[in-house]
Amino acid sequence: MNTHSLFYVVEVDDQSSSNANLMKNPANLRCQIGSAVAQLKERLISRYERIAPERSSSIRDAIAAAESQAWATPFPHLFFPDFAALRLAAVVADVR
Repeated sequence: MNTHSLFYVVEVDDQSSSNANLMKNPANLRCQIGSAVAQLKERLISRYERIAPERSSSIRDAIAAAESQAWATPFPHLFFPDFAALRLAAVVADVR
């Protein structure tokens, strides 16, 4: 086995043990999902407030509604981006 293969095996093994730890501790998984959603939320707010600063309140309301809707699903981190995109498209369309 060459060095590259060995590195790959160790890396895969490390990832699988990390995933196993997440599955053993659902609170930690939920925390990581919450963190990912919050980071995306902040990036979206920043990006869309640069596009339409006069619609800041509407942008924040749209993102909050999308986040709330996403948390009502079993996979909020997967649904939030699409829910936010749909709501933000309507906000930006009102500006143009």
